[in-house]
Amino acid sequence: MEDFSMHVLDVVENSLNAGASRIQIWLQEDKASDTLTLEIIDNGSGMEEDLLRKVTSPFATTRTTRKIGMGLSFLAQTAETAGGEFQIKSDPGIGTRVTATLRLSHIDRMPIGNICETIMTLVICHPDVHFYISYEKDGGDFCIDTNLIREQLEGINPSHPEVIGALRSMIRKGLDQIGVATPAKLEVSNKS
Repeated sequence: MEDFSMHVLDVVENSLNAGASRIQIWLQEDKASDTLTLEIIDNGSGMEEDLLRKVTSPFATTRTTRKIGMGLSFLAQTAETAGGEFQIKSDPGIGTRVTATLRLSHIDRMPIGNICETIMTLVICHPDVHFYISYEKDGGDFCIDTNLIREQLEGINPSHPEVIGALRSMIRKGLDQIGVATPAKLEVSNKS
């Protein structure tokens, strides 16, 4: 994985594959404690104890299309490489909680990545899933709740171009206000 936002997408994909209809994503950067924390909580099918014990092995997976599952093992490795830790708790029929904590200042901590586009991808590609996403940075916070967004849209498809533009603008502004860098918008020119 080239950045931390890819881990977010990967863990959420696991949640979706487990049938989750509600996913909470908590990101927290805290310079005072020198930590970057990711916590993802879902209401998916959860895991039995035997799978849970070996879930950070790259050779443990529930997928039928391939014999390896690298996502959680990569996240665990990313956390440990950056002086942090990885935890997973899961209850069958209830859901799963994945937590990774890294030292924010660690030389081997990968960059955060494009959290704005990660959020956009989740919201647009999974319009029926209730996402609650919170990003806290040194006391400031930005939250997005897709149930509230759906209520405000009153039946308008979230993949409508105007909605996408407004949503991207809202997310960028919210992240910028708490000091999370968002890459500049890609401008496409039709000049020959």
